[in-house]
Amino acid sequence: MLLDLHHVPGRLRVCLAMLKRNAPAARELPAALLAIRGVKSASVNSVTGSIILHYDRNSFDPAVFWAILHQLGYIDQPRAIPCPRPGKTIRKTSPARDMIVKALLETLLEQWLGPSAAALIIGALI
Repeated sequence: MLLDLHHVPGRLRVCLAMLKRNAPAARELPAALLAIRGVKSASVNSVTGSIILHYDRNSFDPAVFWAILHQLGYIDQPRAIPCPRPGKTIRKTSPARDMIVKALLETLLEQWLGPSAAALIIGALI
């Protein structure tokens, strides 16, 4: 399961649940990732479950990266999650977290702008 993904051109950070507290997997994965065309460096942290890749923007193919993770059993489906636009972060959230954030946002906007303006803004965002 993918926990977090952050991408800027030349650098990709992925956090995977399967890597957390899995030192044997963390030791084996860098060699497989370094074999991908265009990968300059690959580091894996079993404490956080993160993979950090530095790659050549002209020769790296994200589909190969996802396929390798799938073949090794780290993700369920290959190419299920494309690299996002540079600088965009994808995070898995829970419905409870989303409700709490929405309630806090509504409260703050109502206090700052008043109920009518807050309702308009929340309606436009959600």
